[in-house]
Amino acid sequence: MSEQPEPTKRRWTRVALAVAKWTLFVAVLVFVGRAVVDRFGEVAWAEVHVHPGWAAAGIAAMLVAAGVPFLAYHLVLRRLGPCVPWPGVMADVWTGQIAKYVPGKVGSVVGIAYLLHQRGVPARLSVGAIVMVAGLLTILGLMIAVPLTLWEPVRQALPMAWLWCSVLIAAGLVCLHPRVFGALWSFALRKLGQPPFETLPRVRDLAGPTAALVGHFGVGGLALWFLARTFSDIGPEALPLMVAANALALVAGFLSVFAPAGFGVYEGVLLILLGPFIGEGHTAILVVAKRLVQTLSELALAGAGLALARLARRRPQEPEVTGPPANPAA
Repeated sequence: MSEQPEPTKRRWTRVALAVAKWTLFVAVLVFVGRAVVDRFGEVAWAEVHVHPGWAAAGIAAMLVAAGVPFLAYHLVLRRLGPCVPWPGVMADVWTGQIAKYVPGKVGSVVGIAYLLHQRGVPARLSVGAIVMVAGLLTILGLMIAVPLTLWEPVRQALPMAWLWCSVLIAAGLVCLHPRVFGALWSFALRKLGQPPFETLPRVRDLAGPTAALVGHFGVGGLALWFLARTFSDIGPEALPLMVAANALALVAGFLSVFAPAGFGVYEGVLLILLGPFIGEGHTAILVVAKRLVQTLSELALAGAGLALARLARRRPQEPEVTGPPANPAA
């Protein structure tokens, strides 16, 4: 009797994928790292003046931007079924999201789902919420980045930029329609081996999480502008560019499954987009400062999440009971 080759084949496939991911990740790190080092060489350090007030504003805004997404999870979970009170969701999301720094890109998903399950939230609900938030995050981030097509360097290379901008925004709005988004959501759940929900989300089911994630991107762009203002003289006119560039970089990092926490990809996108605007050297300083502030902010929120979880264990609360979404939107 011949041996079954399938387990060996699957194992070698996993090994090949892991090698490919790590190779790509290292290549990105080397490329971006060299670019940052080269641009550091262009900085006239004697002319760089750090403004602590703007730095403090950037850190505060980054904390808010990193903390806001929990609200999207909470609102989605409330619409899907029984949910723990919002402090519990806050604790689990803030603590679980730090796992995105673990290679493999599923760490934060597994971490958040596991922590919610420990509170009594069924895996089906937690996975459904995570997939919905991830879908909204991707669509909204790309829509917020679309105005980059109207930026002068892009307009020079892209004919009919206004038309492309309008078409892409319209496509994003179509994807956000409850029927379209619900179909995409169900498809993603099936691909993950989860049964789709019986009813599609309604407009009001998506409105709250959408607003929370738009706030996440907006405040994140503001944090980037504050940090850039710390050592440069850019004005308020740069804020829309910062918001759009930050959104595109975040989505690119999020979709790069080979890069833990989008490391390298996020910085590379910002180097390309912001270099011509604020200078190559200042952009290199900015991407390093942004990564440092973001990581420290997420670590601080994870610590706060652990403290909230410990407090919740001392004072157990009953889950909130809410009904699932009703009929699909017309």
